[in-house]
Amino acid sequence: MRRNARWLLRPTRADGMGTLKQDGIDKVLQGITDIYQVRAVCIK
Repeated sequence: MRRNARWLLRPTRADGMGTLKQDGIDKVLQGITDIYQVRAVCIK
């Protein structure tokens, strides 16, 4: 990851904001979606 991208992520994580992938996994655990849908929209 480039330096600029890391710099952008740091404040959001400190504020409790997660990534799209983390949010998707939370929704899988809640039964809202399945892991296949999460993998389809997230960068591997």
